[in-house]
Amino acid sequence: MPTDIHERRSRKKIYILLSASMLVLACIGIKFLVADKLPLSLTAFREILGGASDIGHLANGSANREFQVADGIRVPTLVGSHPLIPHPLPRLPMPDHPFLMDETASGGVHGDTYNSSTTPYAGPLGIAPIATYVPTRPGNEISMCTPMLMTPGEKLASLCVGLGNPSQLVLFDPKNNFKVAAQVATTSKKMNFLEPGMGWYTGLDALGRAIVANPEQKVQIYSIVGSNDQYKWSLEKEYDLSSALPDGQPISDVHPDWKNNLWFSTMYGYVGYINQMTGKIERMKLPGGEVSGTALALNADATFVLTTMALYRFEIDDDGKIITRWRYEYGQSNSSGDLTAPTLFDEGKLISFGLNDDSHRFARVLVLKTDGAAMASSSRVVCEHPVFKEDRGYLDNTFVGYGKSLVIQNNYGSKFFEPAASEPGLARVDVRPGYSGCNTIWENYSVSSKVPPKLSTADGYVYQYTMKSGAGDKQDAFYLSALDFQTGKLASEIFIGSGKRLDSPMLSINFLPGGVMVAGVRNGLVTLRDRPEATAGAR
Repeated sequence: MPTDIHERRSRKKIYILLSASMLVLACIGIKFLVADKLPLSLTAFREILGGASDIGHLANGSANREFQVADGIRVPTLVGSHPLIPHPLPRLPMPDHPFLMDETASGGVHGDTYNSSTTPYAGPLGIAPIATYVPTRPGNEISMCTPMLMTPGEKLASLCVGLGNPSQLVLFDPKNNFKVAAQVATTSKKMNFLEPGMGWYTGLDALGRAIVANPEQKVQIYSIVGSNDQYKWSLEKEYDLSSALPDGQPISDVHPDWKNNLWFSTMYGYVGYINQMTGKIERMKLPGGEVSGTALALNADATFVLTTMALYRFEIDDDGKIITRWRYEYGQSNSSGDLTAPTLFDEGKLISFGLNDDSHRFARVLVLKTDGAAMASSSRVVCEHPVFKEDRGYLDNTFVGYGKSLVIQNNYGSKFFEPAASEPGLARVDVRPGYSGCNTIWENYSVSSKVPPKLSTADGYVYQYTMKSGAGDKQDAFYLSALDFQTGKLASEIFIGSGKRLDSPMLSINFLPGGVMVAGVRNGLVTLRDRPEATAGAR
């Protein structure tokens, strides 16, 4: 395995405490101790110690064809043909989740409980684009926000995690230039965003309340109260899981199933649910040595949990006990334990995730049937399909799942908190009729990104938050890139802004009505939209 993979960071699995002793070591220059003990590159460690860093230019809606960024480098405002021509797709065929407000706008960091990474809203057309940056912490502090969730009152909610500060549940007001309208600490513990249990997988329930897992083994339900631009978060419910979980088992993910049970998982091999009618907690421990920490996937019938050894289908029996309907053991994915979140697709009949183990030259996509019926393991496998170039592919981010198609991003060389461009690559893989295998429909190597891609069914494009490829390491210029879902061709690149503060360290992008992109960055969020007066009649 290439050595840079061992330096990579997956926020879901890599957890460290940046203690005072480590800071002292870094300050006095004992670099080899840091490099040997931390699963981060030394460059990333320095970047973290340096804080959120600077912001340069933002797209300003002007007619400028290019921007001058660091060291005199000039970058284009737009690449491709604009305005972008929509090619709409049917909306994601997913049954309505009765206990989420909106599966594809408020269901969590991956869009919904399928982890489909789709959105029903279109991206910007590229007409006089304007970017807005909104910090959530003062000065140079780090505060990374994800996911971006639409609330009933047309606000935007996010969980923002910092370094040495408590996690904050933040409410933004899109109608007031995304001003912070309310925020509340979800824990008294001073946090480190590399730890598990940070609340990255927060979602909104059917009443628009935020469901948050905090690092003190609590699941919290927050509602928004107030009016006339005076809002606050109110803690409505709190479930304490400390009696059901051992110490040192922070909750990685929590999501409601179709019966309103709150399923949860921990990084170190516990899975369970909270019966919200009775408050009773059921949990079970997975076999020793199995590590999870990635998102749950749920369809109407079951909950799916991925570990470093196996994929599980869990159900609840008539007595309220958790049963393992099946367990598919695929072997340890890779030596570092990085996992993609499992993605349900084809109306929940299929599930997929990535394989990166050291014994293969290619990264692979594994597709399994989700059917609860007993069958031989070999019969459950639809395909184990290679993607990207030999020895130049790695899968860490969640796939897009739409129909019988997957869109997969190459994460080879992606390093947490380093804004340098990584190995490019995006591929579409389709399942053949009759589940007889998989085919690669297209591959594109024109742009790279470490932020999970998002498919808009409103305009038919796969969006990525990218750096402009090949234009110099010092430019730190970020773009919203759009690739045609049908053909894989790069259709558009829109300049968002420059400066390391706009780096999005494996967070998420989302879209709001009216063609507005929102993305978490090193401190707060950045938005991108077309200038309203320039788009009259364009949509």
